[in-house]
Amino acid sequence: MVQNGRSRSVGNVKFGAPVNLRIAVADSVTAARTSLRQVVEGPLGWQVVGEAADGFEAVRVARATAADVLLVECTIGGLPLSDIRALLASSHTVVVGLLDRPEQHAAQTGPSTLKTVPADALRTRILAAVEERWHLGGVVGT
Repeated sequence: MVQNGRSRSVGNVKFGAPVNLRIAVADSVTAARTSLRQVVEGPLGWQVVGEAADGFEAVRVARATAADVLLVECTIGGLPLSDIRALLASSHTVVVGLLDRPEQHAAQTGPSTLKTVPADALRTRILAAVEERWHLGGVVGT
């Protein structure tokens, strides 16, 4: 993390102004990935830098694109979410699990949210996860 006056930056993201996050999306269902892309690039105004259909591909895409955030289906095939988090732990990528049902929250460690939350709630959850992971202490703007 680089601090410069009141703004801070991590990787290519500069905080203290509107945040422009690079997002990778991983879901086994093509329609779900398309829907997430539309929300991320539409109401959230962020950039989707890659998509993946399984856990192994999700890790490859996150690393290859230097994604700031990986939104990944919590039940994605190929590699469990816990292993995806572990494999990306030394990178700057923040992994946010996407849940199909509220009761899946109890089984999750690390940041997660329901797939069906409104765009504003998704933005809030992603920004909170970024602040927590990058230890920004409340400097992330919307």
